[in-house]
Amino acid sequence: TFVVELGQPCTYFEKIAAFVTLSPVQQASVEANGEAWSVEPATYISNGPFRMKEWTPSSHITFEKNPYYWNAAAVMLDNLKFVLMEDSTAAYTAYQTGEVLFIKDVPTEEIPSLTKAENGGDFYVKPIMGTYYLNINLEHEQFQDARVRKALSLAIDRDHVAEVLMQGTYTAAANLIGPGITDADGKSAYMDKSNTEYLPADYETSKKMAQEALAAAGYPNGEGFPAITYSTNDAGYHKVVAEYLQQCYQEVLGITLNVEVVEWGSFTPLRRAGDYDIARNGWSFDYNDPSSMLELFMTGNGNNDGKYSNPEYDKLMETARTTGDANVRFDSMHQAEQIIMDEAGAIPVA
Repeated sequence: TFVVELGQPCTYFEKIAAFVTLSPVQQASVEANGEAWSVEPATYISNGPFRMKEWTPSSHITFEKNPYYWNAAAVMLDNLKFVLMEDSTAAYTAYQTGEVLFIKDVPTEEIPSLTKAENGGDFYVKPIMGTYYLNINLEHEQFQDARVRKALSLAIDRDHVAEVLMQGTYTAAANLIGPGITDADGKSAYMDKSNTEYLPADYETSKKMAQEALAAAGYPNGEGFPAITYSTNDAGYHKVVAEYLQQCYQEVLGITLNVEVVEWGSFTPLRRAGDYDIARNGWSFDYNDPSSMLELFMTGNGNNDGKYSNPEYDKLMETARTTGDANVRFDSMHQAEQIIMDEAGAIPVA
């Protein structure tokens, strides 16, 4: 029997247990090979239906049927080959030519021509628990005033981004926690109890509020506000969203936004180093709990790329982490989310 002893109450432990980081690994292989254990077929010891056969960096990873799997007789495939492609156009071409049988992304401009699976086609749109948001570098002087950050948030037409630019594959996000995440009772939607009053349903009203907020911060019509740079990688919808933000901030706020497109290999390190003004970001939930997203914005969190820091937010999240009362826990997380939304510490988009 495998026993886990908790150091403190954890009402959501069963959710964490389903997360991939709690999957068992062979201790001897990890200790003998360090971090390299997971990139070499000889030391990548796993207990799943497939085991690694070959890994060619920037090209492909091949898996073969694992004869030691507990239910190996039920595994119908002998091999799986994952082709490593960052460019969605190249991946789509590979799919069309039969080089690959499945891809996770297609070029944005191709979506209108695709037939969805429910209509007999091979284009599947499936829900994912995650949020597409913008990081604001809170260590930069021009973003210290929350009214500036609110202006940058209110200026965005989220419905346009989700329905037009993202071709309806996303829904507009008013908060960091979106669909699919349940509340304290494990049944009702967490987002149904979230406060979205800061974001008007009518975009024209939102634009006016954005302009008023920027003017109140001392930059009427963007006058005197420095040009800023938006950093993103060129995949999926990221570039078209960047171009929209560039136009939006100029037309609505009078702010000049330059776009910096960075290849994926350099993009995450750039964000982590804080070498940006505003950057595309996103997070898919590791498990069905608001903490998977909200803990990112605690002071000192390794994924807190915007360096958001608020003692009251941290206190509420610490309560959520340690209390054994589910109702107290979720109330704390709702309060914490409200704080970061009120301060526009990050900007959820879709």
